Amino acid sequence: MNRKADKEMQKLRVSGLTVAAILISITIGRAASAQENDRIPAQFHGVWNSSAFVCEMPVNERFDDGAITIEATAIQYVESGENVSAVRVLSDNKIEYDATYEEAGDSPPERRTGQTLTLSASGRALRLIGDYVNDYVRCE
Repeated sequence: MNRKADKEMQKLRVSGLTVAAILISITIGRAASAQENDRIPAQFHGVWNSSAFVCEMPVNERFDDGAITIEATAIQYVESGENVSAVRVLSDNKIEYDATYEEAGDSPPERRTGQTLTLSASGRALRLIGDYVNDYVRCE
């Protein structure tokens, strides 16, 4: 090849490296934005009941022993709870989390990993997948 062709090939290699570097930085940026943290996003917070029937009851008469309360770093059940240690945001409506589960009484804490919370598009239904699949509704 001649000198001019060599210089053109060098430019292509440099520009190819530049494009590769840009793509890598975009990928790293996306990974960093989906990075693990220890907080459940706000759209999941609130009191979730085990059935829509409970939502039809007057607020002062509602009691649901299957209800859960989700906060930034904890999920509370009636007689137990989970302290969240890691949250991975999979999408706006889905997270995966790890937690330490504790029951009332003398049971030792249990480590749970890879549980998911999936919020419906309306934000009124929630599915928790862990040891079991549980569906909840949000009463407004």
